[in-house]
Amino acid sequence: MQIQLPKQIDSERLIIRPVALKYAEEAFRAIDDDVTKYLSFPTPKKVEETQDFVRKSLKGNSQGKDFLVFVFLKENNELIGGSGIHHIDTRKPEFGIWTKVASHGNHYGQETIKALKKWADDNLDYEYITYPVFEVNIPSRKIPEMLGGKVARHYVEKDVEGNEMHLVEYRIYR
Repeated sequence: MQIQLPKQIDSERLIIRPVALKYAEEAFRAIDDDVTKYLSFPTPKKVEETQDFVRKSLKGNSQGKDFLVFVFLKENNELIGGSGIHHIDTRKPEFGIWTKVASHGNHYGQETIKALKKWADDNLDYEYITYPVFEVNIPSRKIPEMLGGKVARHYVEKDVEGNEMHLVEYRIYR
């Protein structure tokens, strides 16, 4: 069964919309080395890299495998980050999120994931949602903890450039 993705999700301060190419340049400008230091991908050097990512995300969304989004402030429609749920066609989907540095400290990440969790609860048949995060990224670790997430494991993976990432995986249940 194909999952119907919403055109947008509204939270108190945010608008969450499926990724679209028209936002790629704005997303490219929002991602810098301070944002990607806790992500599995490097800072894009050219806008075309972000456009390629959006195209892949659009494909995953259209195939019902992912629900990847951009996050905007309601007050001025400014793009502040990207998020989503990977593997929505499985019983163990996975949250992901990034926000631009200028928006850090406002709990937009918590608000985004909380809204996506509500959508998942209403639309997905899952056992739990994973939330992998760098062990040292305390602000990001507060997001699954706020939702009652429990640490399931600590592990090491390599990012696309071969660097070790020391991660902790949370599991968030209904």
